[in-house]
Amino acid sequence: MGIGNELLNTPTAEGRNVGRTYVASSPLEHMSVALRRGIGAQKMNQAGADQQAALGQRSTGLGAFLDLLGRKPNQQPLGGATGTAAFDDPSLYG
Repeated sequence: MGIGNELLNTPTAEGRNVGRTYVASSPLEHMSVALRRGIGAQKMNQAGADQQAALGQRSTGLGAFLDLLGRKPNQQPLGGATGTAAFDDPSLYG
């Protein structure tokens, strides 16, 4: 996201003084700024899509892990709200 944000915020092409003469920015400089900003916007959109995909994979992995533990995602943590460990539960021993 950092590179995309940096490209998106490329400063506008400006003229400059060379000695006592003002030299306007060339059309190529303006085109370069426009292309950099376009590439920056594209990278920002791609980063957002990649982030959403990663969050989806995380949710899927967490669900699979909780299924492996035999719990539902909204269920209380092992040991309940008191903070006791799962192995302290006498019902686990038969």
